[in-house]
Amino acid sequence: MAQRLTEEDIHTACSEIAAQGERPTALTLLNRLGRGSLTTISKHLNTWNASDDAKVLGVSALPVVVELPAELTKDGENLIKKLWTVAKGLADEELEIQREALKQAELNNQAKVEEAFKFSEAQALKNERLEDTLESIKIEVEQKQADYLQVTSKLIEVEKVNVGLSKDNERLQDELKALITKITALEENNKNLLEEKQLLQQNCQDLLKQKEAEINTAVLESEKKVSNLEGQLAVYKSLDKNEVN
Repeated sequence: MAQRLTEEDIHTACSEIAAQGERPTALTLLNRLGRGSLTTISKHLNTWNASDDAKVLGVSALPVVVELPAELTKDGENLIKKLWTVAKGLADEELEIQREALKQAELNNQAKVEEAFKFSEAQALKNERLEDTLESIKIEVEQKQADYLQVTSKLIEVEKVNVGLSKDNERLQDELKALITKITALEENNKNLLEEKQLLQQNCQDLLKQKEAEINTAVLESEKKVSNLEGQLAVYKSLDKNEVN
């Protein structure tokens, strides 16, 4: 943002111009300083005109010196200004009547000048606000750029994590497929074992029935044999009694 003119800056420039034999004006000050508004310059010019420095330099008696041609060198400019001031001073008496007429014209133009000053001041304030706004926008843009870089960095990190997760997911998918294959094989094996178990249970039941039948048959035969033995024993006992008698 452009640096604002201070009262000290303008008073210093007024003293330098007056030291060259020229009465400072708002326009010459603006041309010399290269910045500021006519309203601000005029305000501080008025305070300088009322200062002791201006009285010592006799600023009220100094003429307003016109701008010299740009072709003149800087070294000779001050000398030419002084010569011009002396020559103009000789003609001041003859121009006094014309000055009075010009003074009236100056009063008529003062309103226009003041209006121009106000416009210039408004433009200067507007420019300052625009510069402040531009600076704020610049800061905001820089912040947005910093935020964008930070988000981009985070996105890169997230992308790296996603790549790692994708690889882990692929590996887990392969492991899951292998597990499914093993589970399928185990289910098939379990099914076969179940069928074998059922077959063995059926065989065991058949074998148990067969053994039960054999046992029942053996029991019957044993009972028959026991009955026969009991009969034979009864016969032997009867024979023994007869022999004894």
